[in-house]
Amino acid sequence: MKRIFVNNGDSIVLNADPNEKGLEVVSLDSNIGINYSYVIPEGEMIMLLNYYRNCKSGLEKSDYISKGKIVNTNCLELKYL
Repeated sequence: MKRIFVNNGDSIVLNADPNEKGLEVVSLDSNIGINYSYVIPEGEMIMLLNYYRNCKSGLEKSDYISKGKIVNTNCLELKYL
């Protein structure tokens, strides 16, 4: 589970529950009440990751994702799928 805090006091929780067929996304308000939740299916998550990588490399353009370097970590090497 990963909790990401956003500017308005809310937060987004990402949960890769093995019982789900994808990534669960839960939006929480500042009082930890649920605003909404949904699951991104595994196949769609791969398409989103490919889109993100293509925007960063300049192959595609986005109003939300700026062109730039993808940061690699020691535990994960990003490769073209």
